Amino acid sequence: MASKITWALIANNRGAKIAEHQGAVAGYHIIRNWNAFLEDRPSWGARRQDGSPFGKSALKEYENVQAESIGFVRDVASFLAKRLSEHKFDRLIIASSPEMLEKLHDALPQDVTGTVVGEIKHDLTRLPDQELSKAFQSVTLV
Repeated sequence: MASKITWALIANNRGAKIAEHQGAVAGYHIIRNWNAFLEDRPSWGARRQDGSPFGKSALKEYENVQAESIGFVRDVASFLAKRLSEHKFDRLIIASSPEMLEKLHDALPQDVTGTVVGEIKHDLTRLPDQELSKAFQSVTLV
């Protein structure tokens, strides 16, 4: 019987990474990283040195960020669906904020959601890669 391959999706509204579990000793290693989706945009509510807001009205900016976030989540879902069809993973753990987790649930195809073996409702995107194994210890099936 072939061993099952477990992936972990670590995501927030600014980016995501996928780590593959490579055994109890080796732990998780990053295999895909999305960084930049909103990195060039000033932080929400940011202002110039003269005190004026960046860009358009706050409402318009918020709507743009939300639309980009939904597009980003769809990209992640599409990537996972494609890799699942290529048999690159068998099980999936998701770690993200509750808000992002809700967006992921809405976007992920049924066959991908069927592989989810655990969820962590915290944003772990800033967690150093070497600490991922510890974070996923309680949900990893070896």
